[in-house]
Amino acid sequence: MDYQSLHEMKNVFSSQTLSEMLSFFHYTSNQFTEIQNYYTNLIKYNQSPLEYSIVRKPIVNSWIRSKNYNIKPDKALILKKINDKQSKMLLKDNKTLIDSAMPLLTNFASHNLMNKSSGLSLYDKNGITLFVANSALDGMGLGNDLSEESVGTTSHTLCVNLEKPVFVLSPENFHPDLRKPKVTFSVPIYDQTDTIIAALTIPYFEEIKYTEMEKSHFLWMLNFLFMLEKNIEQTIVAQTYKPQIRVESFSFDTAMSLVDESVIAVDSTGNISYINNNGEALFNIKKDNVIGKPYSTILGVIPAIEKLYKKKTRNNKLTAQYTCVSNDHKYLIKAKPSSTALNENSVLICISNLIGNKIPLPQNADITHPVDTILGDSEEMLKSKQIVKRVTNTMKSILLIGESGTGKELFAQAIHQESRPEGPFVAVNCAALPKGILESELFGYEGGSFTGADKGGRIGKIQSAHGGTLFLDEIGDMPLELQAVFLRVLEDKQVTRIGGIESSKVDFRIVAATNKNLQEMISNKSFREDLYYRIATFEIWIPPLRQRKGDILKLAEHFIEEECATQTAIPQMDDAVKQKILRYEWPGNVRDLKNAMDYAVSMSVGGKITLYDLPIRITKSEYLTNNEGSAKTLAELEREAIESALLAANNNVKEAANILRMSRTTLYRRLKEYGICTINLN
Repeated sequence: MDYQSLHEMKNVFSSQTLSEMLSFFHYTSNQFTEIQNYYTNLIKYNQSPLEYSIVRKPIVNSWIRSKNYNIKPDKALILKKINDKQSKMLLKDNKTLIDSAMPLLTNFASHNLMNKSSGLSLYDKNGITLFVANSALDGMGLGNDLSEESVGTTSHTLCVNLEKPVFVLSPENFHPDLRKPKVTFSVPIYDQTDTIIAALTIPYFEEIKYTEMEKSHFLWMLNFLFMLEKNIEQTIVAQTYKPQIRVESFSFDTAMSLVDESVIAVDSTGNISYINNNGEALFNIKKDNVIGKPYSTILGVIPAIEKLYKKKTRNNKLTAQYTCVSNDHKYLIKAKPSSTALNENSVLICISNLIGNKIPLPQNADITHPVDTILGDSEEMLKSKQIVKRVTNTMKSILLIGESGTGKELFAQAIHQESRPEGPFVAVNCAALPKGILESELFGYEGGSFTGADKGGRIGKIQSAHGGTLFLDEIGDMPLELQAVFLRVLEDKQVTRIGGIESSKVDFRIVAATNKNLQEMISNKSFREDLYYRIATFEIWIPPLRQRKGDILKLAEHFIEEECATQTAIPQMDDAVKQKILRYEWPGNVRDLKNAMDYAVSMSVGGKITLYDLPIRITKSEYLTNNEGSAKTLAELEREAIESALLAANNNVKEAANILRMSRTTLYRRLKEYGICTINLN
């Protein structure tokens, strides 16, 4: 077998395969329950799931086979193990596979499975365990029989049976004892004759939170699963035919070609050891011109990446997000330490354009919705994002409702990037311009229409948005007279410039935003009801920051890192600052928080942000949770005293009790009563 036939041995996994493997991410907790109910009906009442149920047909077929094998799901699973004679035969029959896979698997497991959130297993084609790290079942080891006949439906048995990569959700495993992983991925391994000889499996044990960061983690996990699989296959061929090829380098490049984002690998000296094709295209550079040069020649110095490749951080699993400016564009950068085929101690940097600078991707590229690039994964924020995903491609009008500073324009840009990315995004703030100027800005004007008008006239924002999206911010401030004219534009799809006669056809999507109660304005006759129904086919509420407390610390850290993008050190917030910003109500929302963090970074010294570095409006503010400015009750005063003591004692309950001259027992009782958290926020 020559090098060319090596390429033809097995088709490279496509972005479609990745998309199929990531489709589990759309399953909700209710659907997990629905799958469990179908399983129960099959086991107890012999009722097979309907053809169009949530349960996939291969899973149903495997359940039925498992039931026919007389596997008892109501009894504890006892693992069978092959005898010594069978074990010797197993090692002999799989010698090439074991010799090829073991060095790669043990190296990968030692560098990438330290946090116990996932595992790694290798099974032969009959479901016998060849390698296990962080197993899905206690006691698993070499020689255990996990065939479908013995344990029922599993990811690796389905993978071999279907001859393709698969995922299996927790309730889809036939035996309950195998449901510890929330999702399990498996890919088939082929030998030099294109015959399946094994399945490589990664189980994931943590609860799925459905965040964009987590989805990115799954994408990396799958790419490295494919990389390992390819490495093993190519090493099998190399051991069999001894061709003079660079197996590891080829396989790593193959895996990285599956990623739709740009990837740069940095070695332990900070120099670039690899860049994929997307990276070359994004920065308009040639691979040969940057390999061996410092990563900073492309991205600039990023403190967290410096710490990663210099190993100056204890967190070996750090995935850091940054916004850096390169070539006048903003990029989202994620960095992660990893052992690659090219370098044992590498930092992989994944780069993607932020909204507004979208990278042209292949038509079949598997990309996430642009709204996922908006920071925030609290329950309230995720609900708003989910609604955006559902309505974006309907092309109907959308009204974004939220207070100032909540990020309504970011949502509007995300909607535009998903629905009409090839067209312009035109934003107009209806509250920022007087009536006369707003009218000319929106509709444009002919030359000489009014004093001071350009002789040649000017095109309006409505015409400028043709083929794209018109975003009208603070539409509640649009004068009533203009509302009637704009309504006619929406109805006729035509616009006439001020002072003009001829109309021009326009095609744009309308996304509006307001921080006012338009229903109340309609009742007061200050907003047209017919215009409201034109702009508000879908209403999406963007929550204020005080109602998404879970996002505050993450946002604050992001803004600090963003402000320090060109610095060598990133200051850290002390516990008192974290407590303060969590309690503050943020009347200006995310914009308010960003300004505060920018100020704090400028004021900080010694790599630490303290209360003295925060703006005085925050440290002395009345905008604190549960503080309405009225006379305080004794309970409120006591709570404040306890919180102040905890801050002074750095959350040490014993010291806080001494400050308050209160017994620890009483203090613990008060903490529970008032719901005060004493966990160290670091």
